[in-house]
Amino acid sequence: MENRSGMEWDNDRHKYVQKSTLETGKSNFDTAVNVSIHGGAAQIRLPKQLIPPIHADSSDGWWDVMDLVVGHDEIRGRFQLNALNRPTVVINRRSGVITVDGMIKFSGRCDADDGHRRF
Repeated sequence: MENRSGMEWDNDRHKYVQKSTLETGKSNFDTAVNVSIHGGAAQIRLPKQLIPPIHADSSDGWWDVMDLVVGHDEIRGRFQLNALNRPTVVINRRSGVITVDGMIKFSGRCDADDGHRRF
């Protein structure tokens, strides 16, 4: 979200007038998503830029991952940010690619490990 202000031509008043807008959109930025897995339970921690203003309670920024599946090549599950937003998190254990797909979208990548699992 970005706040912009400046001058704009007003055709009705035939002069420049002050204008202020709030714009939303996509942008690239460096960040980290943390995933913690212990046995059959997992939690995910998102950076503040990916957390919606209205969100469910978390434990110090960590959300529980539900429907967790830890497979040979992939780890996947869902977490609930709010009543309408239950993103899916998928970690490819061979490539190190992590995706979060819901109302928020995130994709990141770790360095590949020559075909061996990284996670």
